[in-house]
Amino acid sequence: MRIRYFAFFAVFLCLFCACKEQDKGKDPAARAGVQTSQFSITQAKLFNITWLEKGVKVVKDGHDRETLLVPKGAEIPRDYAGIPIIRTPIEKGFFMSTTYAGLLGALEDEALFDTVGAVITPVEDWTTAGIIERMNSGKTLYIPWDGMGQTGDIEGVVRLKPDIIFTGPDNQGSILSYTESGAIDFPYVVISEYLEETGEAMLEWIKFIAAFYNLDAEADAVYAKKLARMTELREKAASVPQEKRPVVATGNQWMGIVYMSGAESRSALELAAAGGINAFGDLPGKGSMQVNLEEFVRKGKDADILLYTSMILYTPDKQALLAESPLFAEFKAFKNDRVYVLSKGYYMSSAQVDVKFEDLAAILHPDLFPGRELTFYVKLPDSASQ
Repeated sequence: MRIRYFAFFAVFLCLFCACKEQDKGKDPAARAGVQTSQFSITQAKLFNITWLEKGVKVVKDGHDRETLLVPKGAEIPRDYAGIPIIRTPIEKGFFMSTTYAGLLGALEDEALFDTVGAVITPVEDWTTAGIIERMNSGKTLYIPWDGMGQTGDIEGVVRLKPDIIFTGPDNQGSILSYTESGAIDFPYVVISEYLEETGEAMLEWIKFIAAFYNLDAEADAVYAKKLARMTELREKAASVPQEKRPVVATGNQWMGIVYMSGAESRSALELAAAGGINAFGDLPGKGSMQVNLEEFVRKGKDADILLYTSMILYTPDKQALLAESPLFAEFKAFKNDRVYVLSKGYYMSSAQVDVKFEDLAAILHPDLFPGRELTFYVKLPDSASQ
């Protein structure tokens, strides 16, 4: 399964670069006149929404593809011929990533999970209670899709008849090929929240999801609330003097290669904002980086904290970590019991950026957050039975 995850990440990055579509139409605001809503996109750079009259919206997705959203019963503007049209609010969606359900859940309305018609992740891999309940009752279907995002149960999609397919750069290639071949004829949009450069920008994708439910005001309010919390947490972490900031090594080893993020990546910037010093701060780049295990040990063994970015499912305790490589016993963090891994629900809880940041800050500076129980990180126990 771990091979599947590494292959998955490599493939979606290639597809994103290769399949980027260019919108050659007119600007939505110029086409249809004055924007009538006070809502706006302030942080995210990879999508946009233009609010028009009478609740009509033009969304531009993660591949710059335009879709017109028209409330049920409202007239379709004549200036938008030639682009997909979706009536809102949608009633049944095909969610091709757990993270999209996470964005939906951030809107704080349990009933919205009723619109998740199908997912491609089996029920045992979920931690979202609303999805698990609906999968067990048969309301939300499991439609198998291969780990590389290339082929799936297309007959299941046809039977589902979704109002919309929410896909990403990893699965967009297969959806596009099925659409072009005529195998399916359902509108789709591309969500690429994970490619945003900041947590605040990634969080703003809740506005993208909300647009399909006519919940723009609700999403704007939730976003403002979480943004205020993030500002408060960042200010709290920024108060820690430089000399009291721990050195942190972050990465995940597979077959002698350690996968980590560059010093200019979102995760590295979040680490700095939470009050940590990156043990690999001299590795430039915004994306994924690779170093051999020996180099990772040489530069990271004296770090105060090791954030091992494997999930607790795959690395349940210190013995499992040593089974991956006995070299981890050389880490100061291993000896001082400051090794952390990711919880099972870390990735699917995509909109919980404020809680993840508070977890991280509490790991680095427990004195600032006394008594806090971690939600998305787990301190690695000596044995899984602990």
